[in-house]
Amino acid sequence: MVIKKLLACLFCTLIVFAISWGLYVKVFSQKKQAPFNTNIKKDISLQDVLEAAENGNSDAQYIAGLIYYKEELYQQAAEWYLKSAIQGNAKAQFNLANKYYEGKGVEQNYKEAFKWYKKAAEQGHSQSQFNLGCMYGRGEGVKKDYAEANKWIYKAALQGNIEAQNWLQELGEK
Repeated sequence: MVIKKLLACLFCTLIVFAISWGLYVKVFSQKKQAPFNTNIKKDISLQDVLEAAENGNSDAQYIAGLIYYKEELYQQAAEWYLKSAIQGNAKAQFNLANKYYEGKGVEQNYKEAFKWYKKAAEQGHSQSQFNLGCMYGRGEGVKKDYAEANKWIYKAALQGNIEAQNWLQELGEK
């Protein structure tokens, strides 16, 4: 049994190495190209971001939330995430859900966290899918439902979410 696992690990390692080598050769054998549109303004100030955010730009609102969060101004971060989340930005919905789950910048509220994780999860945000599954499994903000928990965690795993894959693997070993 141990030998089979070791051989499987060795085989997987060889496959990863082969794929990595193929990507390495492909990337470095091509002509170098600019990795981004060079017409993009490179020096964007906080004032520029806030101006765009105030004008209703969802991405700018999300970025403003990130900036305020980094500065540990959690209430302002949550306010900007909310503005962006209402417009359907899945990353903002996820971050807002985290704030409600943790109680950072807003009062801790599992029902609100669940609501925003679900909105992001329905858009395919894998970490939201995993977190939503965990909330179903624990009955946080929603009635416990193991079938729903497994459904959402499985969706996250299919998208490559490592936490979800590990959770499913551990479940399978029990």
